[in-house]
Amino acid sequence: MAKLTAAAVAKLFEVCEFNDSDLPRKRIVVEGIMSKYALHRGRLQAHQGEIMALLAELPEQFRRTVGGGWSFLNACEDRHGNQWTGLQRSVEQLVVLGLGIGKVEFMLSREQWHIFPGRVPYLMIDM
Repeated sequence: MAKLTAAAVAKLFEVCEFNDSDLPRKRIVVEGIMSKYALHRGRLQAHQGEIMALLAELPEQFRRTVGGGWSFLNACEDRHGNQWTGLQRSVEQLVVLGLGIGKVEFMLSREQWHIFPGRVPYLMIDM
């Protein structure tokens, strides 16, 4: 079982980031909450299992088939109720990795986020 920590997410995110020395065709752009990120398609796929293991540590309310999705703000706690990060940037990195492998999606389009509490998106994980 993977341990969900800010350090684990940051390390995995760094591995999956697109570098200037990478082939351009391997680049995908993922729009997170605040920024757009360039990721390496091949490294994302190679680390899909690790990404899924970290996503599995989020509360079950995020799962499409269990809770149907939950607020981004709740993703700073793990499924045991422990706060794994105090930085929204860490949560965004995890969400972006999930978006990159096609296992996370926002419940509504960016244009509709204003209807959510705090204007923050709700997201779902396909597990």
